[in-house]
Amino acid sequence: MSLPIKDGGSRTFQLLRHVKAGGLTPEQLERLQHARSSAADKAAAILVVDDFQQIRQVIVQILQTLGYTNIAEADDGQVALELLLERTFDLVLLDIDMPRLNGFDVLAAMKRHAELQHVPVIVASGLDHLDAVVRCIELGATDFLPKPVNAVLLKARVAASLERKRLLDLERLRHLELLQEKHLLEIEQEKSERLLLNILGGAAATGVLGAGFFSWTLGGWRVGKSLG
Repeated sequence: MSLPIKDGGSRTFQLLRHVKAGGLTPEQLERLQHARSSAADKAAAILVVDDFQQIRQVIVQILQTLGYTNIAEADDGQVALELLLERTFDLVLLDIDMPRLNGFDVLAAMKRHAELQHVPVIVASGLDHLDAVVRCIELGATDFLPKPVNAVLLKARVAASLERKRLLDLERLRHLELLQEKHLLEIEQEKSERLLLNILGGAAATGVLGAGFFSWTLGGWRVGKSLG
C-alpha cells in the first residue's frame, strides 16, 4: 500500500526521528500513517510462496479475480525471505513443504526479525495434521488453509488477515503519535527552562532583581516581592 505522504506527513516523520519508535524505519512509519485507509484496499502487497508453479498460478489468479493487484511470487522459502527483507508486504501466503528453506523455517526467521513480526502469514499447505497446524501457529502464522485452496475460504481469510493487520497498525500508529506528543512537550519544556535561566542570569548580572524576586515551586518559577 505505497501511497504519497499527505500534508504534514514529512514533518511528522522528521519529528519521529527523535523518538525511539520500536526500530521502525521512516518507510514503515509512512505505511503506518496509511493504516487509516480501508482494509478493502486492493493495492495491498501480497506475497505468494509455493514451490509448485501451477499452485502459485491458481492462487494468484484467485487473488487477481478478487481485485488484488500488487502480488509477488516466490518459488521457495529462501527467495521468499529475501523478498521480505527487501520489500514491505501486507500479507504472505506460505507453503510448508519446500526445498532449501521450508515454511517452518520462514516463519521462524520472520519471528526473529522485528520488522517482519507484524506481517500476517496464512499457511496454505497439504500438511493438514494437527501437529503441523499447531506448530505453524506457534511460529507466528495467523491462519491456515488446506490444499487444494478453496476460493471462498481464501477470500475470507485474506480479507480477515488484512483487516487485523490494519487494526494492529492503527494501534501502533497511535502509540507513535503519543510518543511524538511527549517528545514535543519535552522540547517545549526544555526551551522554556533555558529561556527562564537566561532571563535570570541577565537580571542577576545587571543587578535589576534583588534576592527573593524569583522562587522555585513544584509548579515552576514564582514571582516574589523583592525588587532590590
